[in-house]
Amino acid sequence: MKKLSNLKKQKKGITLIALVITIIVLLILAAVSIATLTGQNGILTKASESKTKTDRAAAKEKVQIEVAGSMGTDLTVDMDLLKDNLKKNLGLTDEDITENDDGSITIPVDGYTFTVSPNGKITDNGEVPKEPEKVEGSSLDWQVNEAGDTIIAYIGSGFDGDTIVIPNCINDIMITTVGNGSCIFSDKQDLINDKKLKISNEIQYIGNNAFIGCSTLIGDLDIPNTVKTIGHGAFMGCTGFNGNLTIPEGVKEIQDSAFFADKFSGKLEIPNTVEIIGNSAFAQCGNFTGDLYLSKSITKLGPSAFANCRGLNGTLTIGMINTNTSDQIAPNYFLGIRFKNLILEDTVRIIGSSTFQSQHFLEPKLVLPNEVEEIGQRAFCDCSFEGNLVIPSSVKKIGLSAFYGNNFTGDLTIPSSVQEIGETAFAYCNNFDGTLTIGCSIIPSSVFSSAKFKKLILEDTVVTIEGNVFTSWTNLKGELIIPNSVTSIGSYAFAGCTGLTGELIIPNSVNSISDYAFSNCTGFTSIKIMNSDAQVDSLAFNGCSVSPTYGN
Repeated sequence: MKKLSNLKKQKKGITLIALVITIIVLLILAAVSIATLTGQNGILTKASESKTKTDRAAAKEKVQIEVAGSMGTDLTVDMDLLKDNLKKNLGLTDEDITENDDGSITIPVDGYTFTVSPNGKITDNGEVPKEPEKVEGSSLDWQVNEAGDTIIAYIGSGFDGDTIVIPNCINDIMITTVGNGSCIFSDKQDLINDKKLKISNEIQYIGNNAFIGCSTLIGDLDIPNTVKTIGHGAFMGCTGFNGNLTIPEGVKEIQDSAFFADKFSGKLEIPNTVEIIGNSAFAQCGNFTGDLYLSKSITKLGPSAFANCRGLNGTLTIGMINTNTSDQIAPNYFLGIRFKNLILEDTVRIIGSSTFQSQHFLEPKLVLPNEVEEIGQRAFCDCSFEGNLVIPSSVKKIGLSAFYGNNFTGDLTIPSSVQEIGETAFAYCNNFDGTLTIGCSIIPSSVFSSAKFKKLILEDTVVTIEGNVFTSWTNLKGELIIPNSVTSIGSYAFAGCTGLTGELIIPNSVNSISDYAFSNCTGFTSIKIMNSDAQVDSLAFNGCSVSPTYGN
């Protein structure tokens, strides 16, 4: 009997476990079924999308039929006949038909809008815009300007609930702007303590200083996607806001100090609709985290735009066509930030003056974009970049001290595309230890000061070697070949290059060699100057082991 009792208990235990497993399996299957039905790629979603496409195609087909019926023998549309047919067959009214300056008309059909040109082309403009949802406010609570479309101040006595709603309609006039140079709560700060802020849709401009100093507003800041401009100091000192800050698609301009010294604690997302970011727009927002992306749409970036946003510790990605659009020599865009790494997109054409000066990265690797044309003065000065540096063949100009003081290693090639290169452009890049290949026509003074290259190749596009270019490069070894394109060699150009050996042949193209150009180059076994008429200063080869000979 005990065995039978134990067997029954075991069966009950097994049955209970099986029941639990069955329930878990059913729950999983139910979740999968719900996701299959309602997910982003679910059956119901796909069915809805399919119906939308079908309805849209059907609406366009109706327009096509009317256009075909209004086409003349010259294959152009009789626009007056088309309008009559649209009214007769599709039930449109004169108010439904919008006549455009180019002779086309725009019409609504079954919830979609289409533009028809006189040549018969039909453009699908998408769904008919919905009427804006009105969020009414009282003139007893909100003071507006004379036109009635701008909120100037809050004059009410308080707010119900934990959220302040900025209305988009007062006295039946739609509000387009909030703020007109001063804080709308300047006299009512005691009423906004620990309140959240909701700005209604349809508002297009957040005016200068609209919420400046509203430090007791809290929560996330949700800016509607109808906003186009965020004005000077609009949210400056709003230190109670937290979380991410997402600038919505549609915003074109973020003006000076718009978010200065705020304390958002999440990511900063700037859409590719933004064209202008003003001076110190996000400066001192030290709690932002993660990456920063500046798209090619940005045409102006103000000085100190992100200065001391020290929490930005991810990737800095830049697509701007010109990275320095300010008038400042040192814009200090990213002062005080140490990003993980830097990505320059292929849309970048000009790396402007001092854009990244003294900027340090946790992963100090620099890859220049393939289409960049100009690298401005001090653009990457003192950035401590490491590894190889490749100058693309698209580069035409390298400015003064552009790469000064970095830690690049290996070889370096200056392509023949470079038409101008500034003094000290690569000065004190002391870790280059490979071959230097130069193709630019003019090699200016001191451009490679203190470099330690082991080999030098001068391409046949080099014309002028100015003074003090390769002075005291004791690491250079082997023969020096001067191409037949060079016409002049400046003072101290190769002075003290004691590692150069073998025969030095100065080609027939060279017509001037200045004093001390090759002084103390003691390794040459012979020196031949092919142009007997060349102007050679008396001290050009001072201290060399051998004297030069002329002609063949």
